[in-house]
Amino acid sequence: VEGSHEALRSGVRTALLAWTTTPWTLPGNVALAVGAELTYVVIEKQDEGGDGRVRFVLAKDRLAATFPDSMFEIVAEVKGSELVGTTYQPLYPFMESLVTGENKEKLDKTAYRVHPASFVTTEDGTGIVHTAVMYGADDFDLGQEVGLPKHHLVKLDGTFVEGMDFLEGRFVADEEVAVDIIKDLAHRGLLFAKAKYEHSYPHCWRCKTKVIYYAKDSWYIRMSELRDELLAQNANIHWEPDHIRDGRFGEWLREVKDWAFSRERYWGTPLPIWESEYGDQLCVGSFEELRELAKDKSLVGENFDPHRPFVDDVILVKDGKEYKRVPDVCDVWFDSGCMPYAQWHYPFENKELVDSGEAYPADYISEAIDQTRGWFYTLLAVSTLLGRERPFKNVICLGHVLDAEGKKMSKSLGNIVQPMEMIDTYGADAVRWYMYTINQPGESKRFDEKTLSDMVRKNFNLLMNVASFYEMFSTQSLNDSTTQPLHVLDRWILSRLNKLVADTTNRLEAYIVTETVRELGAFIDDLSTWYVRRSRDRMKGEDETDRRAAVSTLRTSLITLSKLMAPFAPFLAETLYKQVGGGLESVHLEDWPVADTALIDEKVLEEMGRTRSIVSKALERRSDAGINVRQVLAGMIVALPSGEFAPEYQELVKDEVNVKTIEVQKGEYAVELDLTLTPALVREGTVREIIRRVNDLRKQSGLTIEDRIELFVGGPEEVLLAVKEHETVLLQGTLAKSVRTSGDIPTTSNEFKANEFQIMVGF
Repeated sequence: VEGSHEALRSGVRTALLAWTTTPWTLPGNVALAVGAELTYVVIEKQDEGGDGRVRFVLAKDRLAATFPDSMFEIVAEVKGSELVGTTYQPLYPFMESLVTGENKEKLDKTAYRVHPASFVTTEDGTGIVHTAVMYGADDFDLGQEVGLPKHHLVKLDGTFVEGMDFLEGRFVADEEVAVDIIKDLAHRGLLFAKAKYEHSYPHCWRCKTKVIYYAKDSWYIRMSELRDELLAQNANIHWEPDHIRDGRFGEWLREVKDWAFSRERYWGTPLPIWESEYGDQLCVGSFEELRELAKDKSLVGENFDPHRPFVDDVILVKDGKEYKRVPDVCDVWFDSGCMPYAQWHYPFENKELVDSGEAYPADYISEAIDQTRGWFYTLLAVSTLLGRERPFKNVICLGHVLDAEGKKMSKSLGNIVQPMEMIDTYGADAVRWYMYTINQPGESKRFDEKTLSDMVRKNFNLLMNVASFYEMFSTQSLNDSTTQPLHVLDRWILSRLNKLVADTTNRLEAYIVTETVRELGAFIDDLSTWYVRRSRDRMKGEDETDRRAAVSTLRTSLITLSKLMAPFAPFLAETLYKQVGGGLESVHLEDWPVADTALIDEKVLEEMGRTRSIVSKALERRSDAGINVRQVLAGMIVALPSGEFAPEYQELVKDEVNVKTIEVQKGEYAVELDLTLTPALVREGTVREIIRRVNDLRKQSGLTIEDRIELFVGGPEEVLLAVKEHETVLLQGTLAKSVRTSGDIPTTSNEFKANEFQIMVGF
């Protein structure tokens, strides 16, 4: 080598230690690359192949791995930048003997020198990287940057060109080729070391054979000149999640590369460029222009197919010169980027629609995160090239689906989940809803079938149970609730519903999906586990006005909910809408609901939230004491730091916690229960258990709320006393016409134990 540093001019034979994993590329070497800021050393040691001394240059961090057992002396320590410009003798003469013209000049000016490169690391190898411009992406970029010669020593069929001695005509990927190159280098004293090295290597995704990096001429669009305009248009796009705009997509635009526009394929949109034998070029912009320039106009008639092979037969004539089409086709992503215009056959048709803004830009698009370098980009690229504004206003960018453990799905791992199997098992809406709610759109999604199953149970099944419950009490003459609700439960659920409408509308206007659908799920839970649960007795009761108000309120809630769910679960929403008596042919023909702000009562929402919190704490106390919730308790104490606890909320707590009285005190928030069980309380609790058992029996027998029974209850005297004391409650709770405690046991019956009593019920 020859370099400016004195350690390279000592007169001692000096070698740059470079490494490669592809020996077949060594004949094509034209440069060596170093990291400008990396530290390198020049070492001197005894030449193991002779009597003299020899010097080697390599990265300091790779010294121990490269010379683990050798005796050597470090004679110099330099930065990579100090090695730049150092020249060396090439391993093979083929490049010098075969290049011509412009490449010959570049060979003399820039080749066989050390150049700085950002891709060089010291993680492996020697810190000095062999560079063959035509056979590696990093190599080519470096060659572009410093002006290295670009000349192929390998033909398109993967064999070495003529004039390459023992390599001529041989296939580069053959193992024997690598072996022979290594042997040749060793024979000439140019091989320092060889070793087996496992690393990834590109293979054809179809036939699985090896492929090689191979630089080829291509048509490019100079997108780098439009970088500022691309960034300006991107700034006007609303991204969800928003970090994609300046993050993944913004980074891509800031480092935007010129677009390799052509492909050497048969299928695709033909590149509309014709060339003469003199190098003149024509770019044809329409069928009309093509027909005007065509030498044989019969080839471009009304039924002309503008694809290969037909278009290749069309010869153009202009100014006495003939032009033939170049063989390339366009990058298929160009087709996708043209979509906003091509769908309207713009500019040949519908020009006013697009130019006026009526049909352009799109309000909203959605695709996976990899499209930041695909469709999202080409849409913006084509529109920017045409001098137009952003092609879409809003975009939801989706993460990829992984397995339950967060691993990428693959056949080799056996962790692929077939979407249609999940859809067949749980329904399309269920899979869709799961994807909405599991996490934010842009995050990768761990698909867990158990979680999907739980979601169906907690959301869809719960909702359809509510719809079935509604059907039990609905009447054909029932309309949506239009009067001001009186009962606190009606006021609460309608307040909750209208707030849901407002929040859902606002979130969707901002393209926020996850929180929207999660809140719909939370409403379903509130509707089922609180409103319906606490309104059951109202719908069974004798108060016709209150009964109709409860049923009407439930219908309003379900109809409105079906409209809110329609964009997210279209099939389930349709089923729900029709099941509860929607007025139109389909929920998807309905107007989007508008919130009635007069029904949104923040105080009711707050008070009901506090009420449910009190219930939760009280039920925890019951559970800790081991007392079944059907067992009536005498009373409870509720301590509140401020505010009142209105009687209508107290009644809800009494019913849910199953206590007879509530005492409200001022003080730190707390709930205490009177857990003393008197015989009278036990009898009342026993009746509650009888009611539950009878209703289970009714359900098993397929009875409806229209069916009335003659009830039988048998047991010890304390049970019969309980029946006598609470006969009215028992009859109402079981929809019975009468109750008897003696005589024959009915055919439909069940025996059970409650509060240490053996009890028989039947009808």
